[in-house]
Amino acid sequence: GALADGAGPAEPADPTNLAAAPDPTVAGAVIDIDLDSDDDAEVLPDPDADLTPRARRKAERARAKREQRASREAAAIAVERGEAEPQRRRRWPWVLLSMLIAAGVAVGTAYAITELRTPPSYPVLDYLRTPIEELGPLVEEFGWTVVPVEVRRTGEAVGVVLSQDPAPGTEMEEGPDSVLTVTYSVGNALAPVPTDLERMPQGEAEAAIVAAGFVVGEVVPGHDEEVESGLVLSFSHDEPVEEGKLPEGSAISLTISHGPQPRHVPGVASGSTYDEVAFELESLGLVPEQATEASESVPEGQVIRTEPAEGAEVLRDSTVRVVVSSGLPFVTVPDVEGMSEKDAVAELRAAGFGIGDRIGPPRRSVLATDPLAGESVRKGTEITIITRSTGSRD
Repeated sequence: GALADGAGPAEPADPTNLAAAPDPTVAGAVIDIDLDSDDDAEVLPDPDADLTPRARRKAERARAKREQRASREAAAIAVERGEAEPQRRRRWPWVLLSMLIAAGVAVGTAYAITELRTPPSYPVLDYLRTPIEELGPLVEEFGWTVVPVEVRRTGEAVGVVLSQDPAPGTEMEEGPDSVLTVTYSVGNALAPVPTDLERMPQGEAEAAIVAAGFVVGEVVPGHDEEVESGLVLSFSHDEPVEEGKLPEGSAISLTISHGPQPRHVPGVASGSTYDEVAFELESLGLVPEQATEASESVPEGQVIRTEPAEGAEVLRDSTVRVVVSSGLPFVTVPDVEGMSEKDAVAELRAAGFGIGDRIGPPRRSVLATDPLAGESVRKGTEITIITRSTGSRD
């Protein structure tokens, strides 16, 4: 039928007219998702307050899902009404700026961390000729690890740095991870020790020592029953041998044979005979030789002395004279003919003779003696006096 009040038929709504009255269904939907509006909102108690922690987390996850779903629905409605695209065009510069700022902060933070973690560096000094025991205190402030390496080098001072790695001027970081390797001398280079010096003539041995790179040390005498004089008995050195080698320049000392050990002439006991003394001399490697000598104190057949005397030092195989007493000495009978008996007796006694019998009358001059005047007889022999049968009386 006809329209009331003469009104014509209703025209369809213009979808581009944003000022048109909102569609009740759409408005209802928008109102339903306006969950964050706080205008005139009544403060209600937390419905999750009495829940257990597990139930509370479950409720929060469900609520988050509902909010996400509502956001997606609101976005879809906004697209339909032509509102979403302009909003995205307005927001992208801010998103890009935020991303750039975040990247800058990350780079700056990484650089700061790197700088804080990187230790400082110091140039390596020239440590050549530095005593090895002084090197530690010199690098202690840098915290470097020092690795000493021993070498042997002839002519170099012992205990000083000969080379280093890294070279002087090289930058090394502070701390024990930085290693300074140094070599230092512990003495001359090693050389083989001559092993055939024994029984070698002294001159040849000394030449061999020098040729091997060593020096001749002390030369001392020695004695040996078998090694002849002038040959090397032994050699020695103060340095320890390392695998048959010694540092070059080490001193090697020699002991040179002076033949057998000297002997000392033994003493002679009182009353000893030649055979007894000779046996003792032979046991010492000496050669006895007998000699005789008259003695007024040592009985005949007993040893008077040795030559050399007791205690003398002689070489082995030396000859020692053994002087044996031949008894009292021989004395010439004096000529007392013509003397009175009294004077003749005094003369004979003064010559070392005894007075025996008298033949002839007493108090007569001496005619002769027996033994006769001029004969050589042992001292102490008794002399017989012969007097004249006639003549003047004493």
